[in-house]
Amino acid sequence: MLDDRERAALLDIENHLLAEDPAWSTAFSTWARRARRRRRFELAFHTLAAVVSAALALLMVVANAPAPATFFVAVTVLLAWLVHRLRRAPLVREGPGGGGGPEATPR
Repeated sequence: MLDDRERAALLDIENHLLAEDPAWSTAFSTWARRARRRRRFELAFHTLAAVVSAALALLMVVANAPAPATFFVAVTVLLAWLVHRLRRAPLVREGPGGGGGPEATPR
């Protein structure tokens, strides 16, 4: 935790950075939007893949093919676990500085 003096110094630094480069804060909010959009795409893709895999497992059961049916059931369970994990993962939250910011930016 920061004390009041450190918090004031941090606020002063943020204000100086915003005065020098207004695009600085929008870079973080843009990153947060991209991260949320990527998360929604991953969730939709894994959900669709789980539904397709479940349908293929059902088709294999109807076709009396136990080995492929077992494989598709395992894939469906794995994808359902991934969807569950994606839904429980914390979302990117925007902080008081205007964005959640990237943890590490590749250079």
